[in-house]
Amino acid sequence: HEGFRLDMPPEALGVGTTVLLQVEERVEEISPELELRRIVDVYPAGQHLTRPGRLAWEGVSQVGEGLYRFDRGTWAYLGNIDESVPVEALGRYGILRDHLPPRLELETLPGSEYAEFGGKVIDGGSGLGSAGIRLWVNDEEAPLSFDGLTFRWSVPNELIGAEYRLKVVAQDRAGNERIERIEVRGFALPQRAQLEANYPNPFNPETTIPLLVPAGSGWVKLTIYNAMGQLVRTLVNRPIGPGRHRIHWDGRAQTGERMGSGIYLYRMETTTTAQTRSMTLVK
Repeated sequence: HEGFRLDMPPEALGVGTTVLLQVEERVEEISPELELRRIVDVYPAGQHLTRPGRLAWEGVSQVGEGLYRFDRGTWAYLGNIDESVPVEALGRYGILRDHLPPRLELETLPGSEYAEFGGKVIDGGSGLGSAGIRLWVNDEEAPLSFDGLTFRWSVPNELIGAEYRLKVVAQDRAGNERIERIEVRGFALPQRAQLEANYPNPFNPETTIPLLVPAGSGWVKLTIYNAMGQLVRTLVNRPIGPGRHRIHWDGRAQTGERMGSGIYLYRMETTTTAQTRSMTLVK
């Protein structure tokens, strides 16, 4: 009907049920990334199929268009415009065009302060494709940790302090790509572990604790104690890459309870050293 084709298997609906397709051509901006082009309402809306059908568009299409289903106030991507998509319930479907690539928010860049590359991938359109996000180091693809939102890459030992090129590519399901290229210059890493003065100090209610971590430090532990020497909070207890790190303390105990005014000790332990400093919480 008017470019749409709906195929349903036998007995997908009750005997005698009449299915109606109503198509409307409508151009409307849904979000900064998505533009609505056509709507097809399939009646009786809300009717679930006992066996899924298939919906396809057989008309003229544009790059970035896809088939979507309107569900609970939002448009959910089902598939590319040139493929049929599953229909499990009758209701509102549409053709939307995703015309913008995913957005990259870089949080940590390799350099004198970090030995990792990380950030977030944000997409408010068709969503990330099967490739999601990929990383190349000096034109060779490198493994990247990605949980669907945040990504991380730890600099291997042989590249620490060296010069190299990074290329990160994020692609959505509509085929839009975001490419970031970064030139990493050589830098000198800390030669020894050092626990630096927190800032601000005195503080209320939050403070930042800087750490210098040399290569090969392995496991790093950072803990907070009260003036009686009782453990208040463990902030870090894991391997940390070489570089300068800033650890945030929100003034809360391990249980989530806000701590009262007083002097607190913070202690860094590595495989080679243990250092302790003091700070003051004032309310």
